[in-house]
Amino acid sequence: MGKGRFGKRKKIHSPLTRYPASFLFALQLDMQIKNSFLSVTATSLGGELTSVQLFGQELLYQKEGTWKFQDHILFPLIGPADRYGCKGQTHSTSRHGFARNSDFFPRQENEEQMSFSLKENTESLRLYPYRFSFVETFVLEEDTLLRRYEITNTGDETLPFATGSHPAFYCEFGKAKLTLPEHFLYFTEPLDGSTMKEYPKGGEITLTKDFLLGMDTLILPTPEAPIVLDTGRDIRIEFQYASPYIAIWTPKSDEDAFLCVEPWWGLPQTTKDPDELMGRPFLTQLEPKEKRIVEDRIRFSLL
Repeated sequence: MGKGRFGKRKKIHSPLTRYPASFLFALQLDMQIKNSFLSVTATSLGGELTSVQLFGQELLYQKEGTWKFQDHILFPLIGPADRYGCKGQTHSTSRHGFARNSDFFPRQENEEQMSFSLKENTESLRLYPYRFSFVETFVLEEDTLLRRYEITNTGDETLPFATGSHPAFYCEFGKAKLTLPEHFLYFTEPLDGSTMKEYPKGGEITLTKDFLLGMDTLILPTPEAPIVLDTGRDIRIEFQYASPYIAIWTPKSDEDAFLCVEPWWGLPQTTKDPDELMGRPFLTQLEPKEKRIVEDRIRFSLL
């Protein structure tokens, strides 16, 4: 969301191995899974996607435009995070949380499954004083990419968090088409968590840079039917999300020929929310030793 997406990334090291921090840099790995349909690559830095290919054709944005990322894991917050409270102290971290800047521990499960793990460490405890385990798993199911997030409260107090992802897929504006519900409501800006309007034209729309109606991000409750993107490159992408909210975003620059359709388990801080995380109604709260598993699916096909 917005200009804050371009902020400088700081690396936060994971304590998941015995190795010193200097060796963790050497361990940053790209891992790949593939089947007869898809080849998917992700990196241990942030657990982020770096390539999604369907029959050898690259679908994931490769940083040619003004946005210098390709994907994010959103954790433990979504949206601006330059001021929030934890246990009476004021903190700040990167937009969408520190996970996207952290070194995850990678694990290749098999040719069609890989995972990336993160636990609290000295730096994360300074930014977010809670103990947790976050495991992201990618699984290929023929022409579909499943992405699962397993969050466990490993501490002895309630864990507040939001999560989601931010993949950017190529599309040709002016040619690409996005299929939305015929009638749906979206959150207005500034976001207060309750004020909504009906989108002026649902169904299949031709994508132009003004489809966001002048807003930074289009945020809506997840519809029953999947949102479908015809990329304008003879590719169809079907976003089969089970998250309570979906965010749709692209930069305003014509250089950026991609669209992000993001599953959100939570919302950014609204105008009605306190700074204190435990008082924010759109965050999930996990009790000690409790676990939450959420997942999304994206299906890819040729047109």
